[in-house]
Amino acid sequence: KVGIKDIKEQEIYIREIPLMTDRVSFIINGVERVVVNQLHRSPGVIFKEEESSTVVNKLVYTAQIIPDRGSWLYFEYDAKDVLYVRINKRRKVPVTMLFRA
Repeated sequence: KVGIKDIKEQEIYIREIPLMTDRVSFIINGVERVVVNQLHRSPGVIFKEEESSTVVNKLVYTAQIIPDRGSWLYFEYDAKDVLYVRINKRRKVPVTMLFRA
C-alpha cells in the first residue's frame, strides 16, 4: 500500500498584501490608495451611419481611425456634403488639407 509517510509543512513568503479598509481602499506605505479601472479602446477603424441632427431625412456617415499609438482621426461630412477630418477631436479641417500635407 502506497501512502504518505511524512508531512512537511513550511511557510513561504510570497509578498506583502496591502490591507483593505472599510471604504474599499488600500493602505500602502501608510498612504491610502484606491484602485481605478480604465477602459482602453482597441485599435481599428469604425464606420457609422446616423440620422443628421440638422437636416431631416438625411443620413450622415462618419469614420474613426484609432491607431495603436498616435492621434485619432475622425472623418465626417457637414450639411453641405463636404468631407472634414478632426485630429484628436479638435478643429474641423477639410480633408483635402490633410491630403496635401
